[in-house]
Amino acid sequence: MKEQFTSTIIDQLKRLDHPINFYHPTKRTKEIHSYLQYYQLDFAEVDFHLGVINVNAKKVMVQMHIPKHPNGTVLLLHGYFDHIGHLRNVIEHLLVHNKRVIVYDLEGHGLSAGALASVESFTHYQDTLEAVITQIQQHVTASFSVIAHSTGAAIMLDYLLHANTPPFTNVIAVAPLIRSSKWHASVVGHKLISPFIQNVRRKYRANSADVNYLSFVKADPLQYDRVSFQWFDALQVWYKRIRQAQISSDKLLILQGTDDKTVDWRFNLNFLHTKFPNSKSILIDQGQHQLWNEEDSLKEIVLQHITNYLEEKN
Repeated sequence: MKEQFTSTIIDQLKRLDHPINFYHPTKRTKEIHSYLQYYQLDFAEVDFHLGVINVNAKKVMVQMHIPKHPNGTVLLLHGYFDHIGHLRNVIEHLLVHNKRVIVYDLEGHGLSAGALASVESFTHYQDTLEAVITQIQQHVTASFSVIAHSTGAAIMLDYLLHANTPPFTNVIAVAPLIRSSKWHASVVGHKLISPFIQNVRRKYRANSADVNYLSFVKADPLQYDRVSFQWFDALQVWYKRIRQAQISSDKLLILQGTDDKTVDWRFNLNFLHTKFPNSKSILIDQGQHQLWNEEDSLKEIVLQHITNYLEEKN
């Protein structure tokens, strides 16, 4: 029950320190059961694996969900302020289509360690992604697909632009972050205010037409109510780095909502088509930023595009 998912249970889950075992499902303690029930991640006939990997002396919480007859593996990355619990819809969709799903909480998000919703440098995110990829290749499969949302997409795209031989068979970027909305005004405002304060109160803006999802976010005990200026500093440094990257021949699918007010999506699409000339983009009419947490009709369109791309021969 949701009312049983308390701060005490969260603290106990964050203290878990056993490495993720990719070969044997995790024994479900009452704390793990409460977590799975609250975020509706307790899928029938699916093996559940939970554990940590250590990156830069920080614990990163990793999950793997395996259907009875998997025919492929997908790595998922979430966005800023989100965590694995926000990926419930896409996880279930992939499991129904017999995909093994591996997912982790970014540093400072969900059950992973680190300053809440902050990071010193986006290179920390790269370190984590590389560590997870190494674990997958050592214990699960040599090649797999990746689907990443918003900040998670920024991390994944950075990896593609700088890795020698990415292991991804399919790449999907959902509402990818390159520049956030109102970028220039944000940069100027940040420069004026950041010398005096370290963070500001977060405003919960509607980023989906699903009112139930918006209510869920506001009540989510793993949310954080402050926006870190350090995180925006790190984003600006990362943006300069990504602009200098060489053009990539990698193929990717970009799914982008036309009503997205979180990222500067028109600029971002132009940027990505320049850096990835073999990319393909699909606009989701009236879609906001949380595309796989949209109202049902839009969500189904997004999930179907994901399935189609994973199943077509690239």
